[in-house]
Amino acid sequence: MNGRKQRTIVIFVVLCLVWMVPMQAFASVTIEDEANFFSAEEVAAIEAAANDTYFNYYVSTVEGVDGQSSSNAALEVIDRVGSEGYHYSIFIDAEASEVYLNYIPNGEAESVIGNERNAVRIIDNEFLPAAATGEYGQGVVNIMEHLERE
Repeated sequence: MNGRKQRTIVIFVVLCLVWMVPMQAFASVTIEDEANFFSAEEVAAIEAAANDTYFNYYVSTVEGVDGQSSSNAALEVIDRVGSEGYHYSIFIDAEASEVYLNYIPNGEAESVIGNERNAVRIIDNEFLPAAATGEYGQGVVNIMEHLERE
């Protein structure tokens, strides 16, 4: 086999292997802090924590939901951002003092949490202790670290 033909075959095989091997893109986090829960340092800490995650997170804080239930507003967020590649949304309604952890159903994210009761337990154990001392950003980081460990 001549050198040119051999190189072509090697390049073709390498390209096929790269194309066929499933890859997880670098994870990301988006933070929409309408309620101004997070300081600049907390935003930076959340973003830094997301640099080393498998899942994608969408964090949203709102002042209120204008007569809508907080749970429905939180579900609307995950419905919207789930199609954009986010696995989890963390929704904080300042007016109602409610926090929701939602996930894309029937996928890896759901298999980590299992059910809504476990999502509430994660909020109670990971977010609320930090929030009680005003460290909302750390609470979000705690949730992310918990989900990544599972």
